[in-house]
Amino acid sequence: MKRLFAANDKFAIVFLFALFLIPHFILGQTNPPRHINFQGKLYQDNVPFTGTGDFQFIISNPAWIQTYNNVQVQDGLYTVVLGSGNNPMPGDMFANQESVEMMVSFNGTQIDIVTLYAPFEKDYTVPENIKDGIDWTEITNIPAIDNSTTNELQTLNLSGTTLSLSPNGGSVTLPQGNTGVQGDLTVNGSFSVMDTTAFEMYYQQGFNTNFASSNAWQSFKASANGRLRKIRTTMAITGNNFVTVKIFDGTNITAFPLASGSVSITNNPSQMLDRYLDVTNVFNPAVELQAGHVYTFQIVAPVGGQVDVRYATTNPYPFGMCHIATDADLTFGIYMDNSAPASLSLASNGYLGVGVSNPTAALEVGGRIKDQTGFVMPVGSVLAYFGTTAPEGWLLCDGSAYSRLEYCDLFQVISTACGSGDGVNTFNVPDLRGRFVRGVDGVAGNDPDKNGRTAMNSGGNSGNNVGSVQGDQFRAHYHRTSTTQNNGAPPFLAQGGNLFGSDTGSPDRTTTEGGSETRPVNANANYIIKY
Repeated sequence: MKRLFAANDKFAIVFLFALFLIPHFILGQTNPPRHINFQGKLYQDNVPFTGTGDFQFIISNPAWIQTYNNVQVQDGLYTVVLGSGNNPMPGDMFANQESVEMMVSFNGTQIDIVTLYAPFEKDYTVPENIKDGIDWTEITNIPAIDNSTTNELQTLNLSGTTLSLSPNGGSVTLPQGNTGVQGDLTVNGSFSVMDTTAFEMYYQQGFNTNFASSNAWQSFKASANGRLRKIRTTMAITGNNFVTVKIFDGTNITAFPLASGSVSITNNPSQMLDRYLDVTNVFNPAVELQAGHVYTFQIVAPVGGQVDVRYATTNPYPFGMCHIATDADLTFGIYMDNSAPASLSLASNGYLGVGVSNPTAALEVGGRIKDQTGFVMPVGSVLAYFGTTAPEGWLLCDGSAYSRLEYCDLFQVISTACGSGDGVNTFNVPDLRGRFVRGVDGVAGNDPDKNGRTAMNSGGNSGNNVGSVQGDQFRAHYHRTSTTQNNGAPPFLAQGGNLFGSDTGSPDRTTTEGGSETRPVNANANYIIKY
C-alpha cells in the first residue's frame, strides 16, 4: 500500500489490515464480477479514529466507484465489502494486469492510494471447485507497509576518505588524519533528511468547469521541502496516450524549464479522469521543491491533440494562478517526498548553511536562531534603523497593510493591534513615523490618560493596549510673573494670571515663546519590525 497524504489532511490510512478477493462464479460468464472484503485502519493525528464517517472508493481503470455512508470505525478499524449490492467490481479488472490502484476518501477528503493485487486464479476456464487461488506469499512486489510517523534517514556510507549519503545525497571528502597535518574539508554536496512517504498538496474535488487547449499550466507555492514525484489533475486528452510535462521556476513558462519529459497515461478522450502524471523517472535530474517557493507546471497535448482540463473560478489554492483566467485554478495535486533541508552544509567557497542546502552567505540559517533563553530576534521586535529601505526579514513601521497569509508569523503576534487592513486579507504594521514609543501602562499608573488613547489605524487597538496612540499635550501648570506698583514701589510677585485680568490685549501678560510642539532633543531614524 502506498501512503499518499494531503498536506493538510488529519486522516490517514497507515496500514492495510486485511484484503481478500472472493470470486462469484456465474454460469456462462467468462469474466464474472467480484467483491472484496476490505479492512483498513484509520488514524487521526496519529491516534486511531473512533466514530462514523463516509468512505468512497474509486478505481480509474477500469472505471468503478462506490460510496459507503455512516461506516462505523472502532479503534481505527473499519470493514467494507467492495462491490457489494448492485455495484459489483468489474470482472476483468485484473485481466491484463496484476494489480490496480484504488483511491480511498474519508468524508470527502482523499487519504490514500491502495494497490489491489489479484490473489485468485485468473484463468476463467478453470472450474470453480478446483481453483487453487494464490497464497499471499506467492505474490511478488508486495508493497511495504510503513506505519512510522518519523522521517527516515538515507544510508550513510564511508569509502576511503569519502563520506556519502545515498541515494541522491551529498558527499564529503574527509581530511587525511595519518600525516599529523590538518587537511582541508571539501564538501561536494549537502546532507538531507528524506521521508520516503509522499504526500499531496492542495487537491480539491468538485471542479466541474472544463477548458480545452493544446496546453494547460498552473502555478503553485510549495508548502514543504521535497522531491517532486507526481502531478495529479482531472483531464481528458485526444491524440496519443502521452503528454509532455514541464516544471518551471516561478510563473514564467517562456523561460527554460527546470525539467521536461513525456509521461504516458491511459487515453480515454471521452471521459474526464484523475490522471497521476508520474515524473519520478522522467525528470532527470529530479526536481527538488523548496517550501515557500513558487513553481509552475505545464501539460502539453500530443501533436494534433488537445488537453481538456477541469478548473474552478474561485481561486481555491493559495498563490495559485493559471492561464485560463485570472480568477481560475486547475484542479491539481502535487505529490512529493517530504524532506528536510540539509542540517549542515559547507560550500566550497566557505559559506556555511544551517538548515540550508546551498548557502549564499558566510552564514545562512534556514530558520530562526535560538539560544538557551529563546529566539535571538523574535517576530514582532521593533528596532531603530538608519537605512531608508527595510532589510530582508523586516518591514518599515509606516502603517502599511500586508497580507495576513504571506506574513502569517507576524500577524499571529500583533494581529490587528495596529489596524485591521481591509478587515479580511490584510493587517497593518505599526505607524511610528514621527512618534516616540511608550511602554504599555497596564496597572502601573504611570500613564494617567491611558484609557483615552486612540487607534493607530482603522480597526486597531485603543485604550490601555499595544498599538494605541496619544496626541501631544502640556500637563496642567502655573506660570509666575512680576510687575511694578503704580507708586513706584519695588515689584511684587503674583501667582496665576487673574491679577491682570483676561484681556488678551493686556500689556501685562507674558509673551508667547517656543515652537509648534513639546519635545526632547532627538534624532530621526526609521523604525522596522521583524516578520
